[in-house]
Amino acid sequence: FLDKEGRTAGIHASSLLAPRKAYFRETKEGGTRVLSDSEVMWFYTGKILHMMVLGQADEGSKDSGLGFQYSVDLLEKGIPIELKSTATNVKKSVSDPTLESYIQQVLVYMAVEGSTVGKIWVLFTNARNEEYMRCPQYRCATIKVSKHDLQKIRDHCEKTAKELDLGIQHKRHDRLPLCPPFYCSRQYCEWYDTCQPEGRWKPPRKRKGEDLE
Repeated sequence: FLDKEGRTAGIHASSLLAPRKAYFRETKEGGTRVLSDSEVMWFYTGKILHMMVLGQADEGSKDSGLGFQYSVDLLEKGIPIELKSTATNVKKSVSDPTLESYIQQVLVYMAVEGSTVGKIWVLFTNARNEEYMRCPQYRCATIKVSKHDLQKIRDHCEKTAKELDLGIQHKRHDRLPLCPPFYCSRQYCEWYDTCQPEGRWKPPRKRKGEDLE
């Protein structure tokens, strides 16, 4: 089901949010993403939720004209709307890494579509109701920026896409911006030890009883 989506080759909007992960996916996996069993179920669940809200597939991939492809979940009167689902607790601050990444993604779509307004609809599957019982709940947010800042975001997206393209061509991941901090760990990035992000990488700790070299 997930493989039938036919994701177009090349750089995508999501690549701009974590350029080094995108670099290794392109150079080591030929642009395809090998999903683990758990990732398959999370993506599958997300697709079902999308279909329930939209009643159809998303808008499909389009060329941004800035060096990358992008796919908006829904366009409503020119306003991009991004649908998300998460099993984390309901977030109360936009500084939370989860919400921050959602906001960054919708900002990319806003820049490409030329809209100073964007929306995020997040389904928190582990939210609790007034009786403190688990009850999935939506939280919706409207994002607004000035025309000046929208142009700055657009310029940043185009610059990052060019840097990523050059990095892939010349096999130089170290010239790319670092991904967001929460990606930089062995737990969340399979390329952590290959990338060795500057200022963040730490060698694996020796297990108890393991010989030191």
